[in-house]
Amino acid sequence: MNLSGFTAKTTRTLKCNVFRLWGGAREGRQSFRRTPRSLAALTRFGSSSGFRHKFLKQQHSNPSCQHLKKSAREPLVEKTRMFSSENTAEVGSGYKQLGAKGGEDGRVLRVLFIRHAESENNRLYRELCSSGRQDFWDYDRYSDPPLTEEGWIQAEDLATRLEQNPQLYDFAGRKTGIKSLYTSAMYRALQTTSPVYRRMKIPTEVWPGIHETGGVFHMNEGVLRGLTRDQILVEFSGYHIAKSSGVSSNGWWRGGVETYDQMIERAVSSKKVLVDMASQLEEDTTVAVISHGSFLSALIRSLTQANCSFALLNTSISCIDIQVSTVEEGDDDYVRVRLHYLNSVSY
Repeated sequence: MNLSGFTAKTTRTLKCNVFRLWGGAREGRQSFRRTPRSLAALTRFGSSSGFRHKFLKQQHSNPSCQHLKKSAREPLVEKTRMFSSENTAEVGSGYKQLGAKGGEDGRVLRVLFIRHAESENNRLYRELCSSGRQDFWDYDRYSDPPLTEEGWIQAEDLATRLEQNPQLYDFAGRKTGIKSLYTSAMYRALQTTSPVYRRMKIPTEVWPGIHETGGVFHMNEGVLRGLTRDQILVEFSGYHIAKSSGVSSNGWWRGGVETYDQMIERAVSSKKVLVDMASQLEEDTTVAVISHGSFLSALIRSLTQANCSFALLNTSISCIDIQVSTVEEGDDDYVRVRLHYLNSVSY
């Protein structure tokens, strides 16, 4: 499934009409178009470095993350919290309720949103925090970090989970596999994808637009461009890079530091790409998107219109269905989004 065929349509707008909060705790009808003005509103954190500090601190303070090496060698046990949450959203101006008389439900795009495995930056920040040197973070961090040894163990475990636990995405037992993998062009995501691609033989495409907040940058280095097309194809032979992807002989990143507002706009654009993908399906399809914690939090929030942030763990899986339907020919399309579960891990 080539991403070049799915261009975000600028005429599409998503408007939330029905949304149920997780676990049926509260139900209500809302009608609004709202994009957070800054990532501070999205994450409830402040500045760029402050967000990363607090996000990583929250992740690494979780007791379940303190013994990854031990758990990685134990039998995999699924810890998936199931939710029942739907969000019916308008795409266009003429809204008609999904399932109305004369309507026809479209095919379902099931998306597994997966955060990359532990990177050198994740490890470094944990060490800096434990020694009270977190102020050195902006200067000691990698601009495009690789996985740690523990990260490679997590990546292999991720491939095992997807290979041995089809119930993570095939709820009805129809023996439908993952049709496509999409990975960020950042090194840690490319590496996380590698065991899944190698063991499951799933067609894999590089999607630069799902990179982490900020892009490829470092306080002490000049303009950085990220990995080049040749570097990716040599190390990750078999990955597909579309000509329209923006990955060239000079890299894929534009240089500089992306702002939070720009990241949120990019999350909305990525949502529209997924909606367009769902609208063109001829059969129910499952894909996996391997990306980054901050960006995936924004993307999932944009899809579900959830009024909260998500602290996603390394190699965690979150499952969302996207269904586009049309009432009558010529009418506007509308979207149903169903969140099945969040932050499923095996440790």
